[in-house]
Amino acid sequence: MSPIQVGGIYSRDRFDDWQKSLIYEKGLAASDQLVAAINQQQLETVVEAGPRRVREYLLERLGVVDRRQAEDAVPRLPNPLTVAEMQKLPVHAEREIAMSLKDITPVQAADPAFWTLCHAIWIGNWMFDADVAAVFMEGGRAGNSEQRTRNFLRRLGGLHRVRGSVSVLTDCPISAAWWRYRTAVAASRQASEHGTVLSVVEAHQVLQRSQVWENLAGWSVKRVTSLNAPYAKAAVISVLARHDLTTNGAKPQQQIQSVMRSVAQLGHTHSLFGIEWQQLVHAAEGGLAKAGSSSVIDDDEESGD
Repeated sequence: MSPIQVGGIYSRDRFDDWQKSLIYEKGLAASDQLVAAINQQQLETVVEAGPRRVREYLLERLGVVDRRQAEDAVPRLPNPLTVAEMQKLPVHAEREIAMSLKDITPVQAADPAFWTLCHAIWIGNWMFDADVAAVFMEGGRAGNSEQRTRNFLRRLGGLHRVRGSVSVLTDCPISAAWWRYRTAVAASRQASEHGTVLSVVEAHQVLQRSQVWENLAGWSVKRVTSLNAPYAKAAVISVLARHDLTTNGAKPQQQIQSVMRSVAQLGHTHSLFGIEWQQLVHAAEGGLAKAGSSSVIDDDEESGD
């Protein structure tokens, strides 16, 4: 495995300044709001002009001087992706994408600027629908320029200044695919080491279920860092893999959060690495059983985005 070499190709500071210039934030001065509105209109004009214009615009905002160098550094996607696929990537497409991007390091995969660089090249190479707005701007919440701009930034690689570190894990379809598949591989390995049969395919299918990845990623980053431990995630995923999330009448989100909460509670007084695997699994099973009485925490509502 040879790590992708992108050092010096783009400027993270330029990228951060660009994102900041595009969005409204609390306490923003009237003059800065006007600048943001102008920049949003410019972005929409660029997007309407098509993929190659979008590529040049993004590379400029990233401070890329040598486009050929960027082209050579960015890994290739296996196949072009349709608007529908980008709205909900099929399991097989996610696996193919993750395998094609296997040389990306976790540090790079946690960086919205890196993914934006990748998307700039991919868009310019027609790896998505020619209607860039349909892929990256439109959706359920796209009623004004501010919402479309935020959609664009989130789907290119994440909007950290608004959504925090969870954005790159959940908001960008390609980066989310990379992280989901990596998590599935790690969960399968951990489970197998402790005598539990959990294939990568099974783990990946669990993470593709509605609400599972959003909650697992969100809680690991924002709430319970002990869930970042592959050991803990594997216990959660292995239990979810064996159960239909609607059998006891609780909402799927309620069930998922109850499982995570029960596993995390073991880490309040002990290191999770010192707890027996079966104890973790038993806690996860118990959390699922009592899910109907658990409260639900909606991180999206808390984010204000």
